[in-house]
Amino acid sequence: MIKELTKLLSTHKQATSKAADDKLFGDNGQIRVVLLERTDDLVRLHNDVIELLQKGGLTLSDPQFAHNGFLPHSTVQPHTRLNAGDKVDFDALSIIDMFPDQDPYQRKVLATIKISG
Repeated sequence: MIKELTKLLSTHKQATSKAADDKLFGDNGQIRVVLLERTDDLVRLHNDVIELLQKGGLTLSDPQFAHNGFLPHSTVQPHTRLNAGDKVDFDALSIIDMFPDQDPYQRKVLATIKISG
């Protein structure tokens, strides 16, 4: 899939967005995020990547958050965050292991692919 994503992203336009309002995510509203504007180029990038991954056999665990349910956001961290109005440029895509060594509290970057179209 890394080869296929690299091929797709080598011809894909970079996406831009802007930070909007804060919102609480999670079952108990415990995760603060900053919503990002659903710009046409960001939605196109999202849909193209999801479609490619699904062709490769991806089964989404939460399909309601893909395609029309896509809700772009950035998680607020204790040491940094986006603020309303901040411009966001998407010039690379990172593949993240969300459960390295079966640990749901850790993340591991498996690859980062430049968007260079």
